[in-house]
Amino acid sequence: MAIADLITSPLAKGLFRRAIVQSGHGGMVRDIGVAQRLVRKLARLLKIAPDEQGFRSVDFDRSWAAMQKLAKPLTRLDLRNPDGIEPVYGISRFVPVYGDDVLPVMPLEALGGGAGAEVDLLIGTNSEEMNLYFVPTKVKDKLPGFLAKWLLGKSHPAARKLLKSYGLGERGKRAGAVFTEALTDLAFRWPARRFAEEHRGSTHVYEFDWRSPRFDGALGAAHGMEVAFVFKTLETVSGPTGLVGEDPPAELADRIHDIWVRFARDGSLPWPKFDRVNRNVHHLAADRTIQEAVMPAAPFLP
Repeated sequence: MAIADLITSPLAKGLFRRAIVQSGHGGMVRDIGVAQRLVRKLARLLKIAPDEQGFRSVDFDRSWAAMQKLAKPLTRLDLRNPDGIEPVYGISRFVPVYGDDVLPVMPLEALGGGAGAEVDLLIGTNSEEMNLYFVPTKVKDKLPGFLAKWLLGKSHPAARKLLKSYGLGERGKRAGAVFTEALTDLAFRWPARRFAEEHRGSTHVYEFDWRSPRFDGALGAAHGMEVAFVFKTLETVSGPTGLVGEDPPAELADRIHDIWVRFARDGSLPWPKFDRVNRNVHHLAADRTIQEAVMPAAPFLP
């Protein structure tokens, strides 16, 4: 998300020619007024003034302990933007802000005005992002419908309609699975596609679709799963308790790494560009390009 934001920042214009945005986008930003609620809450925990001098007076250990306390999911703090949406869906309290000299406006608005048009963009997500959070914790298996609506309602004003659009209440649809799929699209996949739609320069979109065998195959193509393939560091996350299991496909890591390097070197990619009409998305494990359908989350997000 930091790289996506830098694409749209006037302070970064001309500093780089290409950008790769993985499992992130420009939608995870807070209105600066909303972010100041976080600043004031943190200052109260630390018993300091909510300004630069106050925060400089606190040592690292105290600051870190307060930040960890503030990051707990049940900490009462309304971080919804003016549109009523909490753009990070509780994943993190601390994200970039807009309304200052770094990001004067929301990144999508900046893209629409031509910001970053000179930057070649490769952006994508993983097929089952939120499995990382909801499979090991058994949320995906056990979350009841009423709790799914309540939890999403803390981040989105149309939680009931949104979950219904993903099948909540239909026969054979478990509430936790619906909740996980919806959050994958809301927090990651659809905002990344919106970023690609608004970007006026060369734009390519990927989907990382290789499924980890961990948790009896339920972990799947979760958040962060692509990183060891991109950097060819599978040995760091392999093994009986590793993220990718005991026998991840090294040939896939070779192929993805080569794609990333070629793009960084000359901007070339082996599949066609993405735009609002030609929604070309390349599935990396399957090694095929599809015309991706618009997601059910689309009417519920900017």
